Amino acid sequence: MTQSSRGWRTRRPFAALVAAAALALLGACASTVPADTAPPQAGAGGRPAGAAVVPPPPPGSIPPAPPPGSGTTVEETRAIAPGEAKIAALLPLSGPNGGLGQSILDAVQLALGDARSGVPVELIARDTAGSPDGAREAARSAIAAGASLVVGPLLGGEVAAVAEVARPAGVPVLSLTNNATSAVPGAHVLGMLPQNQVERLVGFATTKGARRFALVAPDDLYGQIVEDAFRASVRTAGGAVAMVQRHGADMNAISGAVKKVADGVERIDAVLVAGNGDNLIISASFVPYYDISAKEKLVLIATVSWDDQRLGKEASLHGAHIAAPLNRRREEFLKRFRDAYNREAPLLASLGYDAAALAVAAIREGSETGMLAILGSASGFEGYDGVFRLEPDGTNRRLLPVLQFERAGPRVVEDAPPSFERPAN
Repeated sequence: MTQSSRGWRTRRPFAALVAAAALALLGACASTVPADTAPPQAGAGGRPAGAAVVPPPPPGSIPPAPPPGSGTTVEETRAIAPGEAKIAALLPLSGPNGGLGQSILDAVQLALGDARSGVPVELIARDTAGSPDGAREAARSAIAAGASLVVGPLLGGEVAAVAEVARPAGVPVLSLTNNATSAVPGAHVLGMLPQNQVERLVGFATTKGARRFALVAPDDLYGQIVEDAFRASVRTAGGAVAMVQRHGADMNAISGAVKKVADGVERIDAVLVAGNGDNLIISASFVPYYDISAKEKLVLIATVSWDDQRLGKEASLHGAHIAAPLNRRREEFLKRFRDAYNREAPLLASLGYDAAALAVAAIREGSETGMLAILGSASGFEGYDGVFRLEPDGTNRRLLPVLQFERAGPRVVEDAPPSFERPAN
């Protein structure tokens, strides 16, 4: 595996990229699933206590993945003349998400600083103001200024507006949302999709002998996404869905759903508890309350707010398992960001770094084969948020480790798979 920057590696032998990056000084770059209208989540992961936590997206903010083959074919990416490498960062630099957008921009600059040896890369930053109209105008401005590839936008509702401008111009988009329905060929979604997390957890539980599964999930769009992924994953694994309990947002409803699973606990081997923010914490607290023991049954946790610092502190989660990119390389990013900017990095900042590093690779290595060929690498890419692959339909797949919550913090109990089990279509 070759290293392309201090924080990002390809899983292909991109020799030119290796020579072009990794040697820039940190000081050279200091100057960068969410709902369409609400601030995205952030949290602590491996960072110190006291880090700022942006509230997670509200229920119903993450639509399901589009069906295979959906979307139209992207226009061929345009050729890039020597010295013309320009990357656009389209982010909300004003409005409710302005602070998060600025942090992602700082992470993008960190990545470009790491890659400044070799062919220079120019950054074109544009404010989307967090709206589709603002994103559309930002894309037009950036492409008119010569952008070869777009990092962003952040919000799911902005992606279609950017793609409307970028795809006819042959400019690939690496969006940072986990809104899978935004994905189309050439306009990729890099955020961690709930489907990836659920599939990994069910697969892990199956290797531990689980055959009968139960689900506790919110009665909203996110819960429906998880349920669909849960049923498909259990079916693929050769297991059986013993019960599904969906619940409202109030404590009594959550309590009742967990109790129904507890009443039939002898009929299950594993229970998947899904949720975000407060409703996940409440759901988890009722698991031991109703005598569902993580020592006797596999307790699995699915959440888009996997970096919420409260999860590791919640005693009721001790013994439960989660699939998430909480690893040493991510902690390295958090430290680098803190050293560079004297503040903590929000959750999506590392995704911004990975997107920018991938953009540099695609521009530099795509001069002969085209950027889409690089972005479509079947073996994927390794970033601070783990190994990921961009699918032809614009969605992504991730190789996630499985961690177990313990009193001392999350512990990796099964490493991420070494490779993707099937080639990209």
